[in-house]
Amino acid sequence: MVDQDMEQVVDDTDPIPCDTPTRRENPTPGSSQVTDKSEPKDEVIFEFRDVKNVHKVHSKEGMLMKLDYWSYDVTLETDAPAYSNPKGTNDLVTIQVGRRYKEFEWLRETLVSEHPYSVVPPLPGFALEGMLEKVDNILGSPDTSQEIPALVTYRMRGITLFLKWLARCPTFRDSPSVKTFMEATSEEISALQAAAKAEAKTKGSKRAPETTLGSIWGSLKSRIQGPPKQVPDEVLHAKQMMTALETCLSQLKDNVEKLWDQIVNLCEGYIVERFDPALQKSDEVMQALVKTAVVVKRAVHSFSVENEELFLGLVVDLSFYNGLCSAAKSVISSLERMAADVQQLQQAGRTADAQALEAEFQDACRTFMVEYQHFHWIKKPSLKKMVHHFALLATNMDPKKFQWEKYCAPLLQMIPDPEW
Repeated sequence: MVDQDMEQVVDDTDPIPCDTPTRRENPTPGSSQVTDKSEPKDEVIFEFRDVKNVHKVHSKEGMLMKLDYWSYDVTLETDAPAYSNPKGTNDLVTIQVGRRYKEFEWLRETLVSEHPYSVVPPLPGFALEGMLEKVDNILGSPDTSQEIPALVTYRMRGITLFLKWLARCPTFRDSPSVKTFMEATSEEISALQAAAKAEAKTKGSKRAPETTLGSIWGSLKSRIQGPPKQVPDEVLHAKQMMTALETCLSQLKDNVEKLWDQIVNLCEGYIVERFDPALQKSDEVMQALVKTAVVVKRAVHSFSVENEELFLGLVVDLSFYNGLCSAAKSVISSLERMAADVQQLQQAGRTADAQALEAEFQDACRTFMVEYQHFHWIKKPSLKKMVHHFALLATNMDPKKFQWEKYCAPLLQMIPDPEW
């Protein structure tokens, strides 16, 4: 199952080494740049391409341990001054680098730490969960030559959404950490990641443990003090908008699940569960027959590979935007806690501390509202595309020509030639 805009390639091209970022100069801006009328015009070009290529990397750590991991090819096109070529011209520069999943994690964790009041987009998860797991278990991939696991396919699309969101937000686009992510070696990023974990562990060990009595007293004191300092109306409005967006996404998710039930009903007669999975793996003929039956059933009911691509993309998009809502609401919760702390300091008579935290609180609210506006500018065209995909999927179930040879030939090749 491959998204239309995310063609997967495995070892067909030379992999981009994880520790060797490459830079190329282009005389003119790339044609892939798209601007949205609802977004403020920006003369700086900064765009991540879709993550289309992945490569399995074999490495050894130590004398005995051998580790395999996937490297995702990341390509950035920009004319931003921080990325300007050595000649000092304004030509568009293309930077390419291979990154493993833990390096994307480092980038996101660093951005959250550096910009605690900004909405940092989510990354895809560690495993296939919920609808993604159901899609993979029932449909799978009819193409036996496909070497990319479903989890990696899911991550490719999720990482693409993550990077493109960063590129369209000025705060993240100008971040030195993003520049480090694109230009540092894997060893340098690993060192930064290890240092961040050590620092977080040190801070955690210095934090005094809270006793049960202290916890009870804190709860009673908060009740006596009453509600926290009033959070600005615009922040509360943002919270309402996030809640409303989550409700809309939940309704869309329910509709997707209903559509999925229809798909399962069409396919369940040909998912031959009564066969022993071990037997299917050991018997090429049995495996080929089962998979071919699934392909034929799909074709008859027009749940083509194209529809599978739309369905997978829609499920990934829903997960991404739910993650965005959670990130925004997490920031708002932090602001609410800060407001409560200001009130506690005031009631405790610590005027100087209260004033200092109040100033920090106001700055944090202003930062969040600026980021929240960018959130609106970016989400409108993105959500519009997602809803378009859902409408296309829901109306794309009519019979259409199916490419039998393309999808059945690899399955038939699994059957060995007779020995007579």
